[in-house]
Amino acid sequence: MNRELIESCCDELAFDNLDVAGVELSENQLDVAIDKAAEKAGTDRATFLAVFEELFRCNPFTYVENLLEGEVS
Repeated sequence: MNRELIESCCDELAFDNLDVAGVELSENQLDVAIDKAAEKAGTDRATFLAVFEELFRCNPFTYVENLLEGEVS
């Protein structure tokens, strides 16, 4: 497992995909974005989500909810 690569893909998902398009992503689109990010990171979805939660203290779905509520800066 390449931790740095996974963290980089988590950052990319959060800042490039979710911050920009978060309000426009459906749950299905978010699932697809997570799967693509995990694949890019060379890991499985569960490991990717665990690292994402460790870095951002929430899962991508909660991250998007927080974006919509203006709680992420």
